Amino acid sequence: MTHRRVTFMHRNQRGFTLIELLIAIAIVGLIAGGITAAISQVLTINTRSSNHMIAVRQVQQAGKEVS
Repeated sequence: MTHRRVTFMHRNQRGFTLIELLIAIAIVGLIAGGITAAISQVLTINTRSSNHMIAVRQVQQAGKEVS
């Protein structure tokens, strides 16, 4: 009887259904999209900060040249 139960369980547990795979792919896609958006935002903020620091240095240099 134990052998029949094990065989029966193996027949029903062969793999994932198409719906399960599609849902998993959709979830991974949403997570990847969120991560990509976050990285893009961080890079944009970093670029703005760098541009701001360059402008501050230029103003400081101009102030030194004037005085």
